[in-house]
Amino acid sequence: LQRGGKGDSIPGIWCKRKGEVVQNPLRPLIEDLEDLPDPDWSLYLCHEQLRDNPTKHFMVGRGCPYRCTFCYNDARRQLCAPRSVYVRLRPVNQVLREICMVRENSSLKTVVFDDDTFTHNRHWLEDFLLGYRSEVGLPFVCNVRAEQVTPGIVKLLAQAGCFRVCMGIESGNEMIRRQLLKKQFSNEQVVRAAGLLKAHGIKILTNNMVGIPDESLEQAMETVSLNIRIKTDYPWCAIYQPYPRTPLAEYAVRRGYLKQLEPDAFKPTFFEDSLLQMKDINAIVRLQKLFYLAVVWPWSLPIIRKMVRWPLDRFYHLIFLLTFAYRYMRSNRLSPLDML
Repeated sequence: LQRGGKGDSIPGIWCKRKGEVVQNPLRPLIEDLEDLPDPDWSLYLCHEQLRDNPTKHFMVGRGCPYRCTFCYNDARRQLCAPRSVYVRLRPVNQVLREICMVRENSSLKTVVFDDDTFTHNRHWLEDFLLGYRSEVGLPFVCNVRAEQVTPGIVKLLAQAGCFRVCMGIESGNEMIRRQLLKKQFSNEQVVRAAGLLKAHGIKILTNNMVGIPDESLEQAMETVSLNIRIKTDYPWCAIYQPYPRTPLAEYAVRRGYLKQLEPDAFKPTFFEDSLLQMKDINAIVRLQKLFYLAVVWPWSLPIIRKMVRWPLDRFYHLIFLLTFAYRYMRSNRLSPLDML
């Protein structure tokens, strides 16, 4: 456009030619991420509060190899050009260079890797953690899948400084997890993974959902029970959100739990309410507010089973906010001042 061109031949662009909308073919995804420049941290570090935050987030790649029905990745993969390689990792030296640069120019005490599946490429992981241990050496957090947690991988993580992982359980009911969510691992695999992580001193933050299509209150309680069984350190729970173009959202529409998928109907949070109209949905939403207490204080379960029937929603939301802040502070090793 700066050179006076129209730009209407650029792959991936929709444009108008003689009043008609034209969709250009998609551009293949960039397979070699080394071709991309390093992220521009100056846009972030110029803000004092962000610069002084001791916890900072990084990405080592793009894409996810799994096809969970509730996640955007499956829909996003379908938007890609045919034969594109969806899961790609950055070169080890590039990621290490970025982290070291941020450490030199800001306060950095904890590194968080936000990639959906940090451990899925064993060869890359071994090279990266070896370099990370010698060049960075800071405590870090990453995401793992229960079926990928092996003694070898856990040992590598622990030796490199991993002190916490996030592990998506989603549902404690295997039928819901396998058939509806398409996460093909068992409760026993979750238990085994948790045992390996705890044996190496790595704490666990579990990602869970309630309010899943077809889910009953008792099935949601199974999610609480599995978290209690593995003695998770930091239970985290959201309310299922039916994102447009995801298979599970389309299933919710077919089942009559949702009339239509309107993006404007969404609030910018999955911690407040459910868009689905199902039996016991109000009680399930209240369970999400009390999830943390139910897991860390198992003796409270009989009381919470009664409380979810009481319409004290504002009070429960306050409980959720307090427990969420407390969990966030502990799981990220923040002081009360940092948290404020």
